Amino acid sequence: MPMKGPQNAYPNIQVSFLRGAGDIGRDPTYFLPEIVRELQPRLPDYGFAVLIYTLHPESRGFIKLKSRNPLVKPLINPNMFSQPIDVSKLIS
Repeated sequence: MPMKGPQNAYPNIQVSFLRGAGDIGRDPTYFLPEIVRELQPRLPDYGFAVLIYTLHPESRGFIKLKSRNPLVKPLINPNMFSQPIDVSKLIS
């Protein structure tokens, strides 16, 4: 679906290909060694994954502090796909 206005010169969709079904695009040192030992036998040596996402979503989320205490995790609501136009961009 083309965008109206000056933004129509930019793509709306990003497609990423991952080389293996278990490849999540992170550095192998990202996980703790205990997690790697647990996951490694379960990861196939074959396959691929395709990720498709919008670059200019209309949906807006928010981040709010729950407390003044810096050890309390903030409230994060990405509010993804709250605008129907975001879904139509992906399936058109």
